[in-house]
Amino acid sequence: MKIGIEKLFNDAFTRWEDEQYEKLRGYGFECLDIGFSNTDDWAYAEDEDAVIKKLAYERTLIENAGMSVSQVHGPWRFPPRDFEDADRAERMAKMKKCVHLCAAIGGKNMVIHPLMPFGLEDKNTENEAKTWGINVRFMTELATYAKAEGVNVCIENMPFKEFAISTPAEIIKIVNLVNLDNFKICFDTGHANLFKELKLGDCVRELGDMLAVLHVHDNNGIGDHHLPPYYGVANWKEFGRALKEISFKGAVSLECLPPKNVSDEALDSLTKAYAQLAKDIIE
Repeated sequence: MKIGIEKLFNDAFTRWEDEQYEKLRGYGFECLDIGFSNTDDWAYAEDEDAVIKKLAYERTLIENAGMSVSQVHGPWRFPPRDFEDADRAERMAKMKKCVHLCAAIGGKNMVIHPLMPFGLEDKNTENEAKTWGINVRFMTELATYAKAEGVNVCIENMPFKEFAISTPAEIIKIVNLVNLDNFKICFDTGHANLFKELKLGDCVRELGDMLAVLHVHDNNGIGDHHLPPYYGVANWKEFGRALKEISFKGAVSLECLPPKNVSDEALDSLTKAYAQLAKDIIE
C-alpha cells in the first residue's frame, strides 16, 4: 500500500508553487486525491481546452516528482440539488466533464456521492425506492461513459443515517445492481465512523475486492470533522489490519488538510506528521 493526501488548487500546499509535489513526495506521500468537487470552480467555469492544458502541466509536475493521482473527487454540492430532472441532467454533464478532467491529470478513479433526489431523509419513506431507481439509472449511464475514457467511477458511503444509500452494505447493493466492472467503491472512514454499529475493519472486509479507493479521516463519532487519523475515536489498528487481510493495493489517502493560514514552519511539521500518521496505519 501507498500513502496519499487530498490536493486542492487553493490549499496550503499551493504556497510551494511548482515545488509542492516534490515537497509532498519528500515527506513520504506517493499519491494524490485531486479535488474537483466544487462545480462553481475554475475547472468547470473556464474553457475546457484551457483547463485540460493546465491539468496536463500539473500532471507533468506530479509525475516528475515521482507521484501519481490515485483518485479525483467528482462534483458534489451541499445541500444537494438533485430534485428535478433538470438538476440531474446538469449534474450528469458536470460528472462527464469531470471524467475528462480525471483522465487529463492521470487519474483512473473518480469518486462520487449518490444522488439525493429527496434530500437526506428518505429511508423508510415512499421515496426510498425512487432514490434507488434514480441512482441506478444515473450511475449506469455515468459508468458506461467513463469506461470509454478508462476511468473507474467509485461511489462513496455517506454519513447520513436517514438517507437510503449511505452504509457500506447499501453501497455494495448499488454496485451489484449497476453491475459494471468499472463501477467500484470508495470507502470513507469518517462517514462510517458516525454509525455506532459499524466497525472500520469489518467494513473493509465486507467491501473486499469492490474496494478501489479510500478517504481516510477521523472524528469523535458525532460530527464529520475530517480530522487526521488518531485525532478521534476510530480504530486505526483494526482498519490497517483489515486492509492487509483483503490485500488492498490502493492508497491510504488522507482526506484532511493542514490549515491554509499556518506558518511555513508549522506547515512543514504538520505535513510530515500527517504522512507519518498514514504510514502508522499500514505498518
